[in-house]
Amino acid sequence: MDSREEARAELQQVADEVARLRSELDAAIATRFDVVERARAAGVTWRDAALILGMTETGLMKTQQATRERSGR
Repeated sequence: MDSREEARAELQQVADEVARLRSELDAAIATRFDVVERARAAGVTWRDAALILGMTETGLMKTQQATRERSGR
């Protein structure tokens, strides 16, 4: 294998890893969305949920809205 082929193979490996990680991240974000929705319905405040998740209250509210819009939930 020449250096060009090796570089292409390495790029493909990185692309595959990024795709796998994106998929995992998408699943984690969907899970977080569902858990936050259930927590809010149970009376957990935005502030408490954000603190537990290591986020700001505004950041959590924005990400919930963005996830809702993206997924049509």
